[in-house]
Amino acid sequence: MEQIRHVSNQAREAAKALGADSRQDFILQKIVETLAAAGDMAGARRAARGMAEHSAMRSALRSIAACQAQQGKFVAARKTAGDIGDPAATAAALAYIAGAQAMAGQFPQALKAARVIDDPYHRVYALRCIAEEQVAADKGKAALKGIAEAWQQAEELPDPFLRHEALVGLTRTRALAGDVDGAIQAAAAIPQGTDVADARTGIAEALAKLGRLEEAFAQVDGIEDGELRTRSMLRVAWRLHSSSDPDGVRAAINRSLEIGTALKDPAVKANVLTAIADAQSGMLEDRDAADKTLRKVTRAIAAVPKNDERRGSLISEVVFVRARYGDFAGAHRTAKNIDDIYDRDDALETIASFQSFEGDIPGAFKTVKGIESQDTMVEALYGIALGQAKAGDVPAAEELAAEQHSHYARARILLGAAEGILERMHRHAIGMGRRVHTV
Repeated sequence: MEQIRHVSNQAREAAKALGADSRQDFILQKIVETLAAAGDMAGARRAARGMAEHSAMRSALRSIAACQAQQGKFVAARKTAGDIGDPAATAAALAYIAGAQAMAGQFPQALKAARVIDDPYHRVYALRCIAEEQVAADKGKAALKGIAEAWQQAEELPDPFLRHEALVGLTRTRALAGDVDGAIQAAAAIPQGTDVADARTGIAEALAKLGRLEEAFAQVDGIEDGELRTRSMLRVAWRLHSSSDPDGVRAAINRSLEIGTALKDPAVKANVLTAIADAQSGMLEDRDAADKTLRKVTRAIAAVPKNDERRGSLISEVVFVRARYGDFAGAHRTAKNIDDIYDRDDALETIASFQSFEGDIPGAFKTVKGIESQDTMVEALYGIALGQAKAGDVPAAEELAAEQHSHYARARILLGAAEGILERMHRHAIGMGRRVHTV
């Protein structure tokens, strides 16, 4: 704990030199999150008090309350939420705390806390979060009772957008709780679009969890928009992955590939196929399949006009996937095809970030030499410092920060070091059989 406080204090001192502006508040917010996640609530509050904007301080207090709730300190979390000073932000924090209590298995206390939230939208949201935790704990009947209570209140929300959003979310939870037929009936009343895609996806996830795979696929097939249908099928794949159903995962990914390959807009096709390649390399651990899909992505990007502003970001997404599964040479080759300097810098920062994560600090330093933007360079060095500290070399991260001429760069790199120490603490706590929560 002492080490993370020391590095965080260095970052706070560097931030003070920035003066009262948004960059200082950004650094202080990150310090708050890091110290609170490490359990140093007093230090987190001291950092919050240095913020210039009231909105930033409210956000910081919400972060502290969230960490307290994650660590099981529910009374302290509610006291912090009461200090926020903004009714909507306080209600959002109280809803999160109620959900965290439910995650800890304290369902009666969570329900009691949710029911006294003044804001009706956040009260409904809290009840839905509790129901989802009850589903996870195999308490489907109790979940359905809570969903019915939330549904009645959601129908009375005065804002039509919030009412619609709440009912769509509850439709998904209703399906996961076991009332698939009721959820299907509710989804049928939703107009086609993103909302019905979300509702149908939730139903499909529930059916997949129940082992009713063809019915799950049929729900997805009912989504008219091809892009949304592809993404929905990938979400079903993730649900199957979490249920340890490798055959189902492969079937869902293959279905998404079939839909995505048939899309007409080359930019949209490239975007969804890249997501599929990511799923193939991640869920299936099948790099050959991912490489084959990425070749389809390359052909799709080639069909995107050179002056289309989406082109650079599409290539950057390919860089991300290649770097994520460790193909750094392929990621560098792909990044060379990006014409826009800023997009190319972002791609190189992505590569350096993954290299740092994997412990290849020399490779990361080599990558950042190609970055031209100072702001992007700082973000890349932040990632390197995080990697150094996570590996236990905090002095190297501090030295890297000391080499910078900019106060912001020093503060950001020291933040990386603090977050790296936190990750190392987290790994050690898991090894000792304890859980450490992060924001």
